[in-house]
Amino acid sequence: MARKKKRNNKPAAPMPVGQMKMCKLTKEGMMEEIDQRSNQPTAVCNRCRSKANAARDLCQPRTL
Repeated sequence: MARKKKRNNKPAAPMPVGQMKMCKLTKEGMMEEIDQRSNQPTAVCNRCRSKANAARDLCQPRTL
């Protein structure tokens, strides 16, 4: 009989704000961070329609 591996039940470490995408920031309600990252938008997300200054802040970026 095969043994089951023990699962690590520790909660995942929170993601640093600098690595969060716009949709995650919106979900977390971090409006000040969203405002800072979208004050001069150059890209829009094809998935969630968020706008951002840098494409790296979006899940599926497309230039404006």
